[in-house]
Amino acid sequence: MNRPTFLLLACTLASCGTPASRGASDAGVDAGPDGGGLPPDVTTYPISVGPLPVQAGTQIVYCTYLHLGNPAPIDIVGFTSTQTLGGHHLILVQNEKDQPDSPAPWVCGQGEAIDPRKGSMLYISQVHQDQQIFPSSVGIHLPAHASLMLQVHYIDATPNDLQVSTSVDVLAGAPGSVTTSAAPALFYDNGLVVPPGLSRSFATFPNVTGQTLDFFMLAGHMHSHGTDFQLWYQDGGTVSGELDGGNGPLIYETTNPDSPTEQFFAPPLEVPPGATFSWSCSYANLDGGTITQPDEMCAILAIYYPAPYGSLSCFANAEDAGVPAGLDCCVYGSHPADAGQPYVCGAAP
Repeated sequence: MNRPTFLLLACTLASCGTPASRGASDAGVDAGPDGGGLPPDVTTYPISVGPLPVQAGTQIVYCTYLHLGNPAPIDIVGFTSTQTLGGHHLILVQNEKDQPDSPAPWVCGQGEAIDPRKGSMLYISQVHQDQQIFPSSVGIHLPAHASLMLQVHYIDATPNDLQVSTSVDVLAGAPGSVTTSAAPALFYDNGLVVPPGLSRSFATFPNVTGQTLDFFMLAGHMHSHGTDFQLWYQDGGTVSGELDGGNGPLIYETTNPDSPTEQFFAPPLEVPPGATFSWSCSYANLDGGTITQPDEMCAILAIYYPAPYGSLSCFANAEDAGVPAGLDCCVYGSHPADAGQPYVCGAAP
């Protein structure tokens, strides 16, 4: 089977239905800074990284292995996180194999955290102060003494060097509080090319998993040259496959490449097999030179359920993976039948 190239997203360790606005207290919607909407008996497992140096005008990605410190299996019902100035995104991963804690973070590649051969993504955030609370009975199971990896991507766009840090709170509910598994999903334009000047990209991807996927959060992801992200959804019918074609209604848009809005859906957006996401990014590349992924990106970040196979990464425009455009590949972060090779093209395992 042809395999996609993992050129994708991207610490010192201490201790859809109808869109709902941020700050609503409904179950499954961002509960706001007061913690409303959380179930009772929540236990917090904090992770803290930094301070770490980032030179002015540069970007850097750090990774670190850690154990969460949970003495028994837990049911995760949500996450909160904070990134200081310079934090672009963070990804928390459950390692496929137990790893010893890192004595210090190491500089890693942007694809390190989303390689499903190494583990399943648990949490992705690109918002400086973020809170993602799952709907009632939805969440993530973790074994005792969970082995995790935290990746943080920092960009210093200021004229001065920065000291940056990130904190994540893993929120565990009472035992048995999670009966439906959830996980992050990533839809990635693997063929992205940004020429000099003003341009727009386009990608489209059908639900090829063979399952109905419920999305309760969607967000766009761009880097510094991005000026506008648009996402369309088509539930059945014909999709044009072209920018500004008949690709369904626009369900999300952001002009913020640094800390874009997360759109929460209550009830969730149900995406049946064959339904299609199409997305576009506008760019102002005034640096004089063609830019390709992963230096620039145009991706959808999401949370979906049920997620029995862990996190889901789907690659559009993936000619370099050896599959034709329009078929492409979806990759699960965890599936026992895959025997360490969790790749799927065109259908679920």
